[in-house]
Amino acid sequence: MRGRLIVAGLPLIYVIAWFVVPVAIMTLQSFDYPTLDFNEYRTFTAGPAVFDGVKNSLELAAQSSLLAALLGSLLLGAMLSWGSRWRRIITLALLFPFVANELVRIVAWILILGPEGPIASALSTIFGSATPDLVKNRFGALTGIVHVELPFFVLAALPSVLAVDVTIRRAASSLGANRGQAFLTVFLPLALPGLLAAWVIAFVLGLGYYATPAALGGPQEETVLPVLITSDIHDTGNWNHAAALGVLLLGIAVLGLFVLARFGGLQVIYSSFFSGRKRPKPGLPAWIWSRICYSRPVAAISELILGTKLVVAGLRALHLILVLVILVYLAAPAIAAIPTSLTSGTLLALIPKSLSLHWYQVLLTDPDWSSAIVTSISVGIPSAIAATCLGLCAAVALVRRFARVGSTYFTVMLLPMIMPIEVTALGLFFVTVAIDQAFTERALIIAYTLLGLPYTVIVLTASLQSFDWEIDRAAQSLGSNWIRRLRDILVPLIRPAIVVSLLFAFITSFTELIFAFFMQTITLTTLPVQMWTGIRYDMNPATAAAAGVMLVVSSASFAGIGIMQLRPRRSRQRQLNPRLSPSQRPEPRPV
Repeated sequence: MRGRLIVAGLPLIYVIAWFVVPVAIMTLQSFDYPTLDFNEYRTFTAGPAVFDGVKNSLELAAQSSLLAALLGSLLLGAMLSWGSRWRRIITLALLFPFVANELVRIVAWILILGPEGPIASALSTIFGSATPDLVKNRFGALTGIVHVELPFFVLAALPSVLAVDVTIRRAASSLGANRGQAFLTVFLPLALPGLLAAWVIAFVLGLGYYATPAALGGPQEETVLPVLITSDIHDTGNWNHAAALGVLLLGIAVLGLFVLARFGGLQVIYSSFFSGRKRPKPGLPAWIWSRICYSRPVAAISELILGTKLVVAGLRALHLILVLVILVYLAAPAIAAIPTSLTSGTLLALIPKSLSLHWYQVLLTDPDWSSAIVTSISVGIPSAIAATCLGLCAAVALVRRFARVGSTYFTVMLLPMIMPIEVTALGLFFVTVAIDQAFTERALIIAYTLLGLPYTVIVLTASLQSFDWEIDRAAQSLGSNWIRRLRDILVPLIRPAIVVSLLFAFITSFTELIFAFFMQTITLTTLPVQMWTGIRYDMNPATAAAAGVMLVVSSASFAGIGIMQLRPRRSRQRQLNPRLSPSQRPEPRPV
């Protein structure tokens, strides 16, 4: 019993110590503890900056999440209706934004959407007007933010969409409902909780973007809460005001999570982990929605649209074109980053005149860039190992239901990923300052372990769902202790999932910007911080080469993930069809 409490308690203690406690300390800092006054909150009304920051943050998050939901619904429809091949293609395309992290995407979008980019050139050719600039405005900011919110929305809503029983929809059609009415009254109410939960997650994530609005947006997009918080910490040194802004951002995010709880919480997304739970019911009463959908106007409109073969064929063609455009949109930054970094000149170009590895050599020889790469690797490896160990403990506790943990425990493990990164980074900043660990590599390892923990928990929990625990019980009954069972049974059988967790956690630490920006010193600079400095002040091919390095590392990691996902199938095939040596082969029996 004590061992089970330790296994379940270690990840929980880590999240409480480095997420819950830091958020509480940030809240106290906003009240100028131990004075406990409201001076920093009173300054919110002293000028329009905070009001504009809240307004712009909400507008940007709402617009980007709605666009992500619209585009994601098109992809979900294709994944549901077009077969397994299209599902694999779309899933692969959804990984491109994760391969090309935020800074890589920023460099690529600046080149793609800039005045000399292909889109601006095509628009000027078609309309014959001056070359438009599609960056440094709301369009550029939304392009960059939707690009990363779209995979989160689709992957979060996909389990709920796939869980809808198609036979129920067919039964509705057999009872007289046309295809439109069957979709509105059967499929949509069952999938709606998952879609709404995915949209709320995209909205909350949209509140925390700093680099994308600052680099791709205009003056209005630069006045968002994350930018104001970072400016208070890094530029003006007004920590109390930054803490007050962090509490304000936290309050908005918590309201979003309350809305998420109204639609069933995260349970509608990870219900496959807790299959015994009841699915949440739709918010609108069924009889009201059925009365609307089966009314004569709705029946006539749906029959007009979906009952005409020509209209249906046109809609299918339009759907295919839009899906192809979205796939190109998802893959464009990752594809554009590599040739840009191979230019031999001193100016950035999307298609360089000649190819060279000169700027990659600059990264290795320039002391600023080389030290940043070494720092990112030196803090990424130990944080990935620590996050995987804690994630394995949490996954075992969830699957085996140690100490009766369940969906609430799982949600707590996901909090560092769900909440805006500025809230987590700001709380960790105040804690590391309080314990005299700020501006050190140890602080980065602590933070990156926390940020990588949710990904390891998700991967390892999914893997342990299919683990045969009877093997572990048999070894325990034969007197094997837990260390030997862990070493000889559990780890070898789930080794692919452990490697995937390590890679996910390493990618998270290798590409994180906000907390590393808070911890930046002359001697402590990570590759994302050095790259962000180049984007803001000196956009040269060395920055593009750094983006290429990050893209190569992420691509290699995801390639390793794909290989490890294929290994279990091959190992099962070897177990079913073992290759025996000549001495092990049985002798043929006489006829």
